[in-house]
Amino acid sequence: MDSDDEGDTSVLGRHDHWESVYTRELSNLRQHGDRGEVWFGDAVLQATADFAKQQLSCHPHRDISSARVLDVGTGNGTLALELRKRAFQHITGSDYSERSVELAREVALQAGEGDITWVGDDILNTQLQSGWDMILDKGTLDAIGLRSDADCTQFEYVDYVRTYPVFQFGGQEGSRVCTVAFKKKMQG
Repeated sequence: MDSDDEGDTSVLGRHDHWESVYTRELSNLRQHGDRGEVWFGDAVLQATADFAKQQLSCHPHRDISSARVLDVGTGNGTLALELRKRAFQHITGSDYSERSVELAREVALQAGEGDITWVGDDILNTQLQSGWDMILDKGTLDAIGLRSDADCTQFEYVDYVRTYPVFQFGGQEGSRVCTVAFKKKMQG
């Protein structure tokens, strides 16, 4: 793993890195219409959205159009947009990078999806209220595991995530296992 000036941690675990990444992607969107990187590719994006729909569709007391879904670490909002294509109506995309939230909002507006909720929020110190039917993450916990100040008592499996096989892209290492989904146990 590459180190940086703040100790033995990857830049992928640093807030300033993500602000820089999403500032660049926001500029690319505005200048060239490029929505940015689809993290882990379209196949993982489609599989994650399909998984979410399948999980909530099989519950007899839940209509997916009324399900409240949180996309943690939304990035450019592509997962939230894929969920919308599958009839989810109550979607919130959150990210601790304010530039990411701005990018996701603009990508969604360009796609004609202005009613997805976008919020700046650090999942380690969340200000979001509970009540989600499903929380999806497509790589945020990997980045949390790369932070030098990650509190493993909050996320007991961070050490386990660090043992996943890794790939290297652009000089950075990351986990090949990248999709985590939490499903609230439904009553009834």
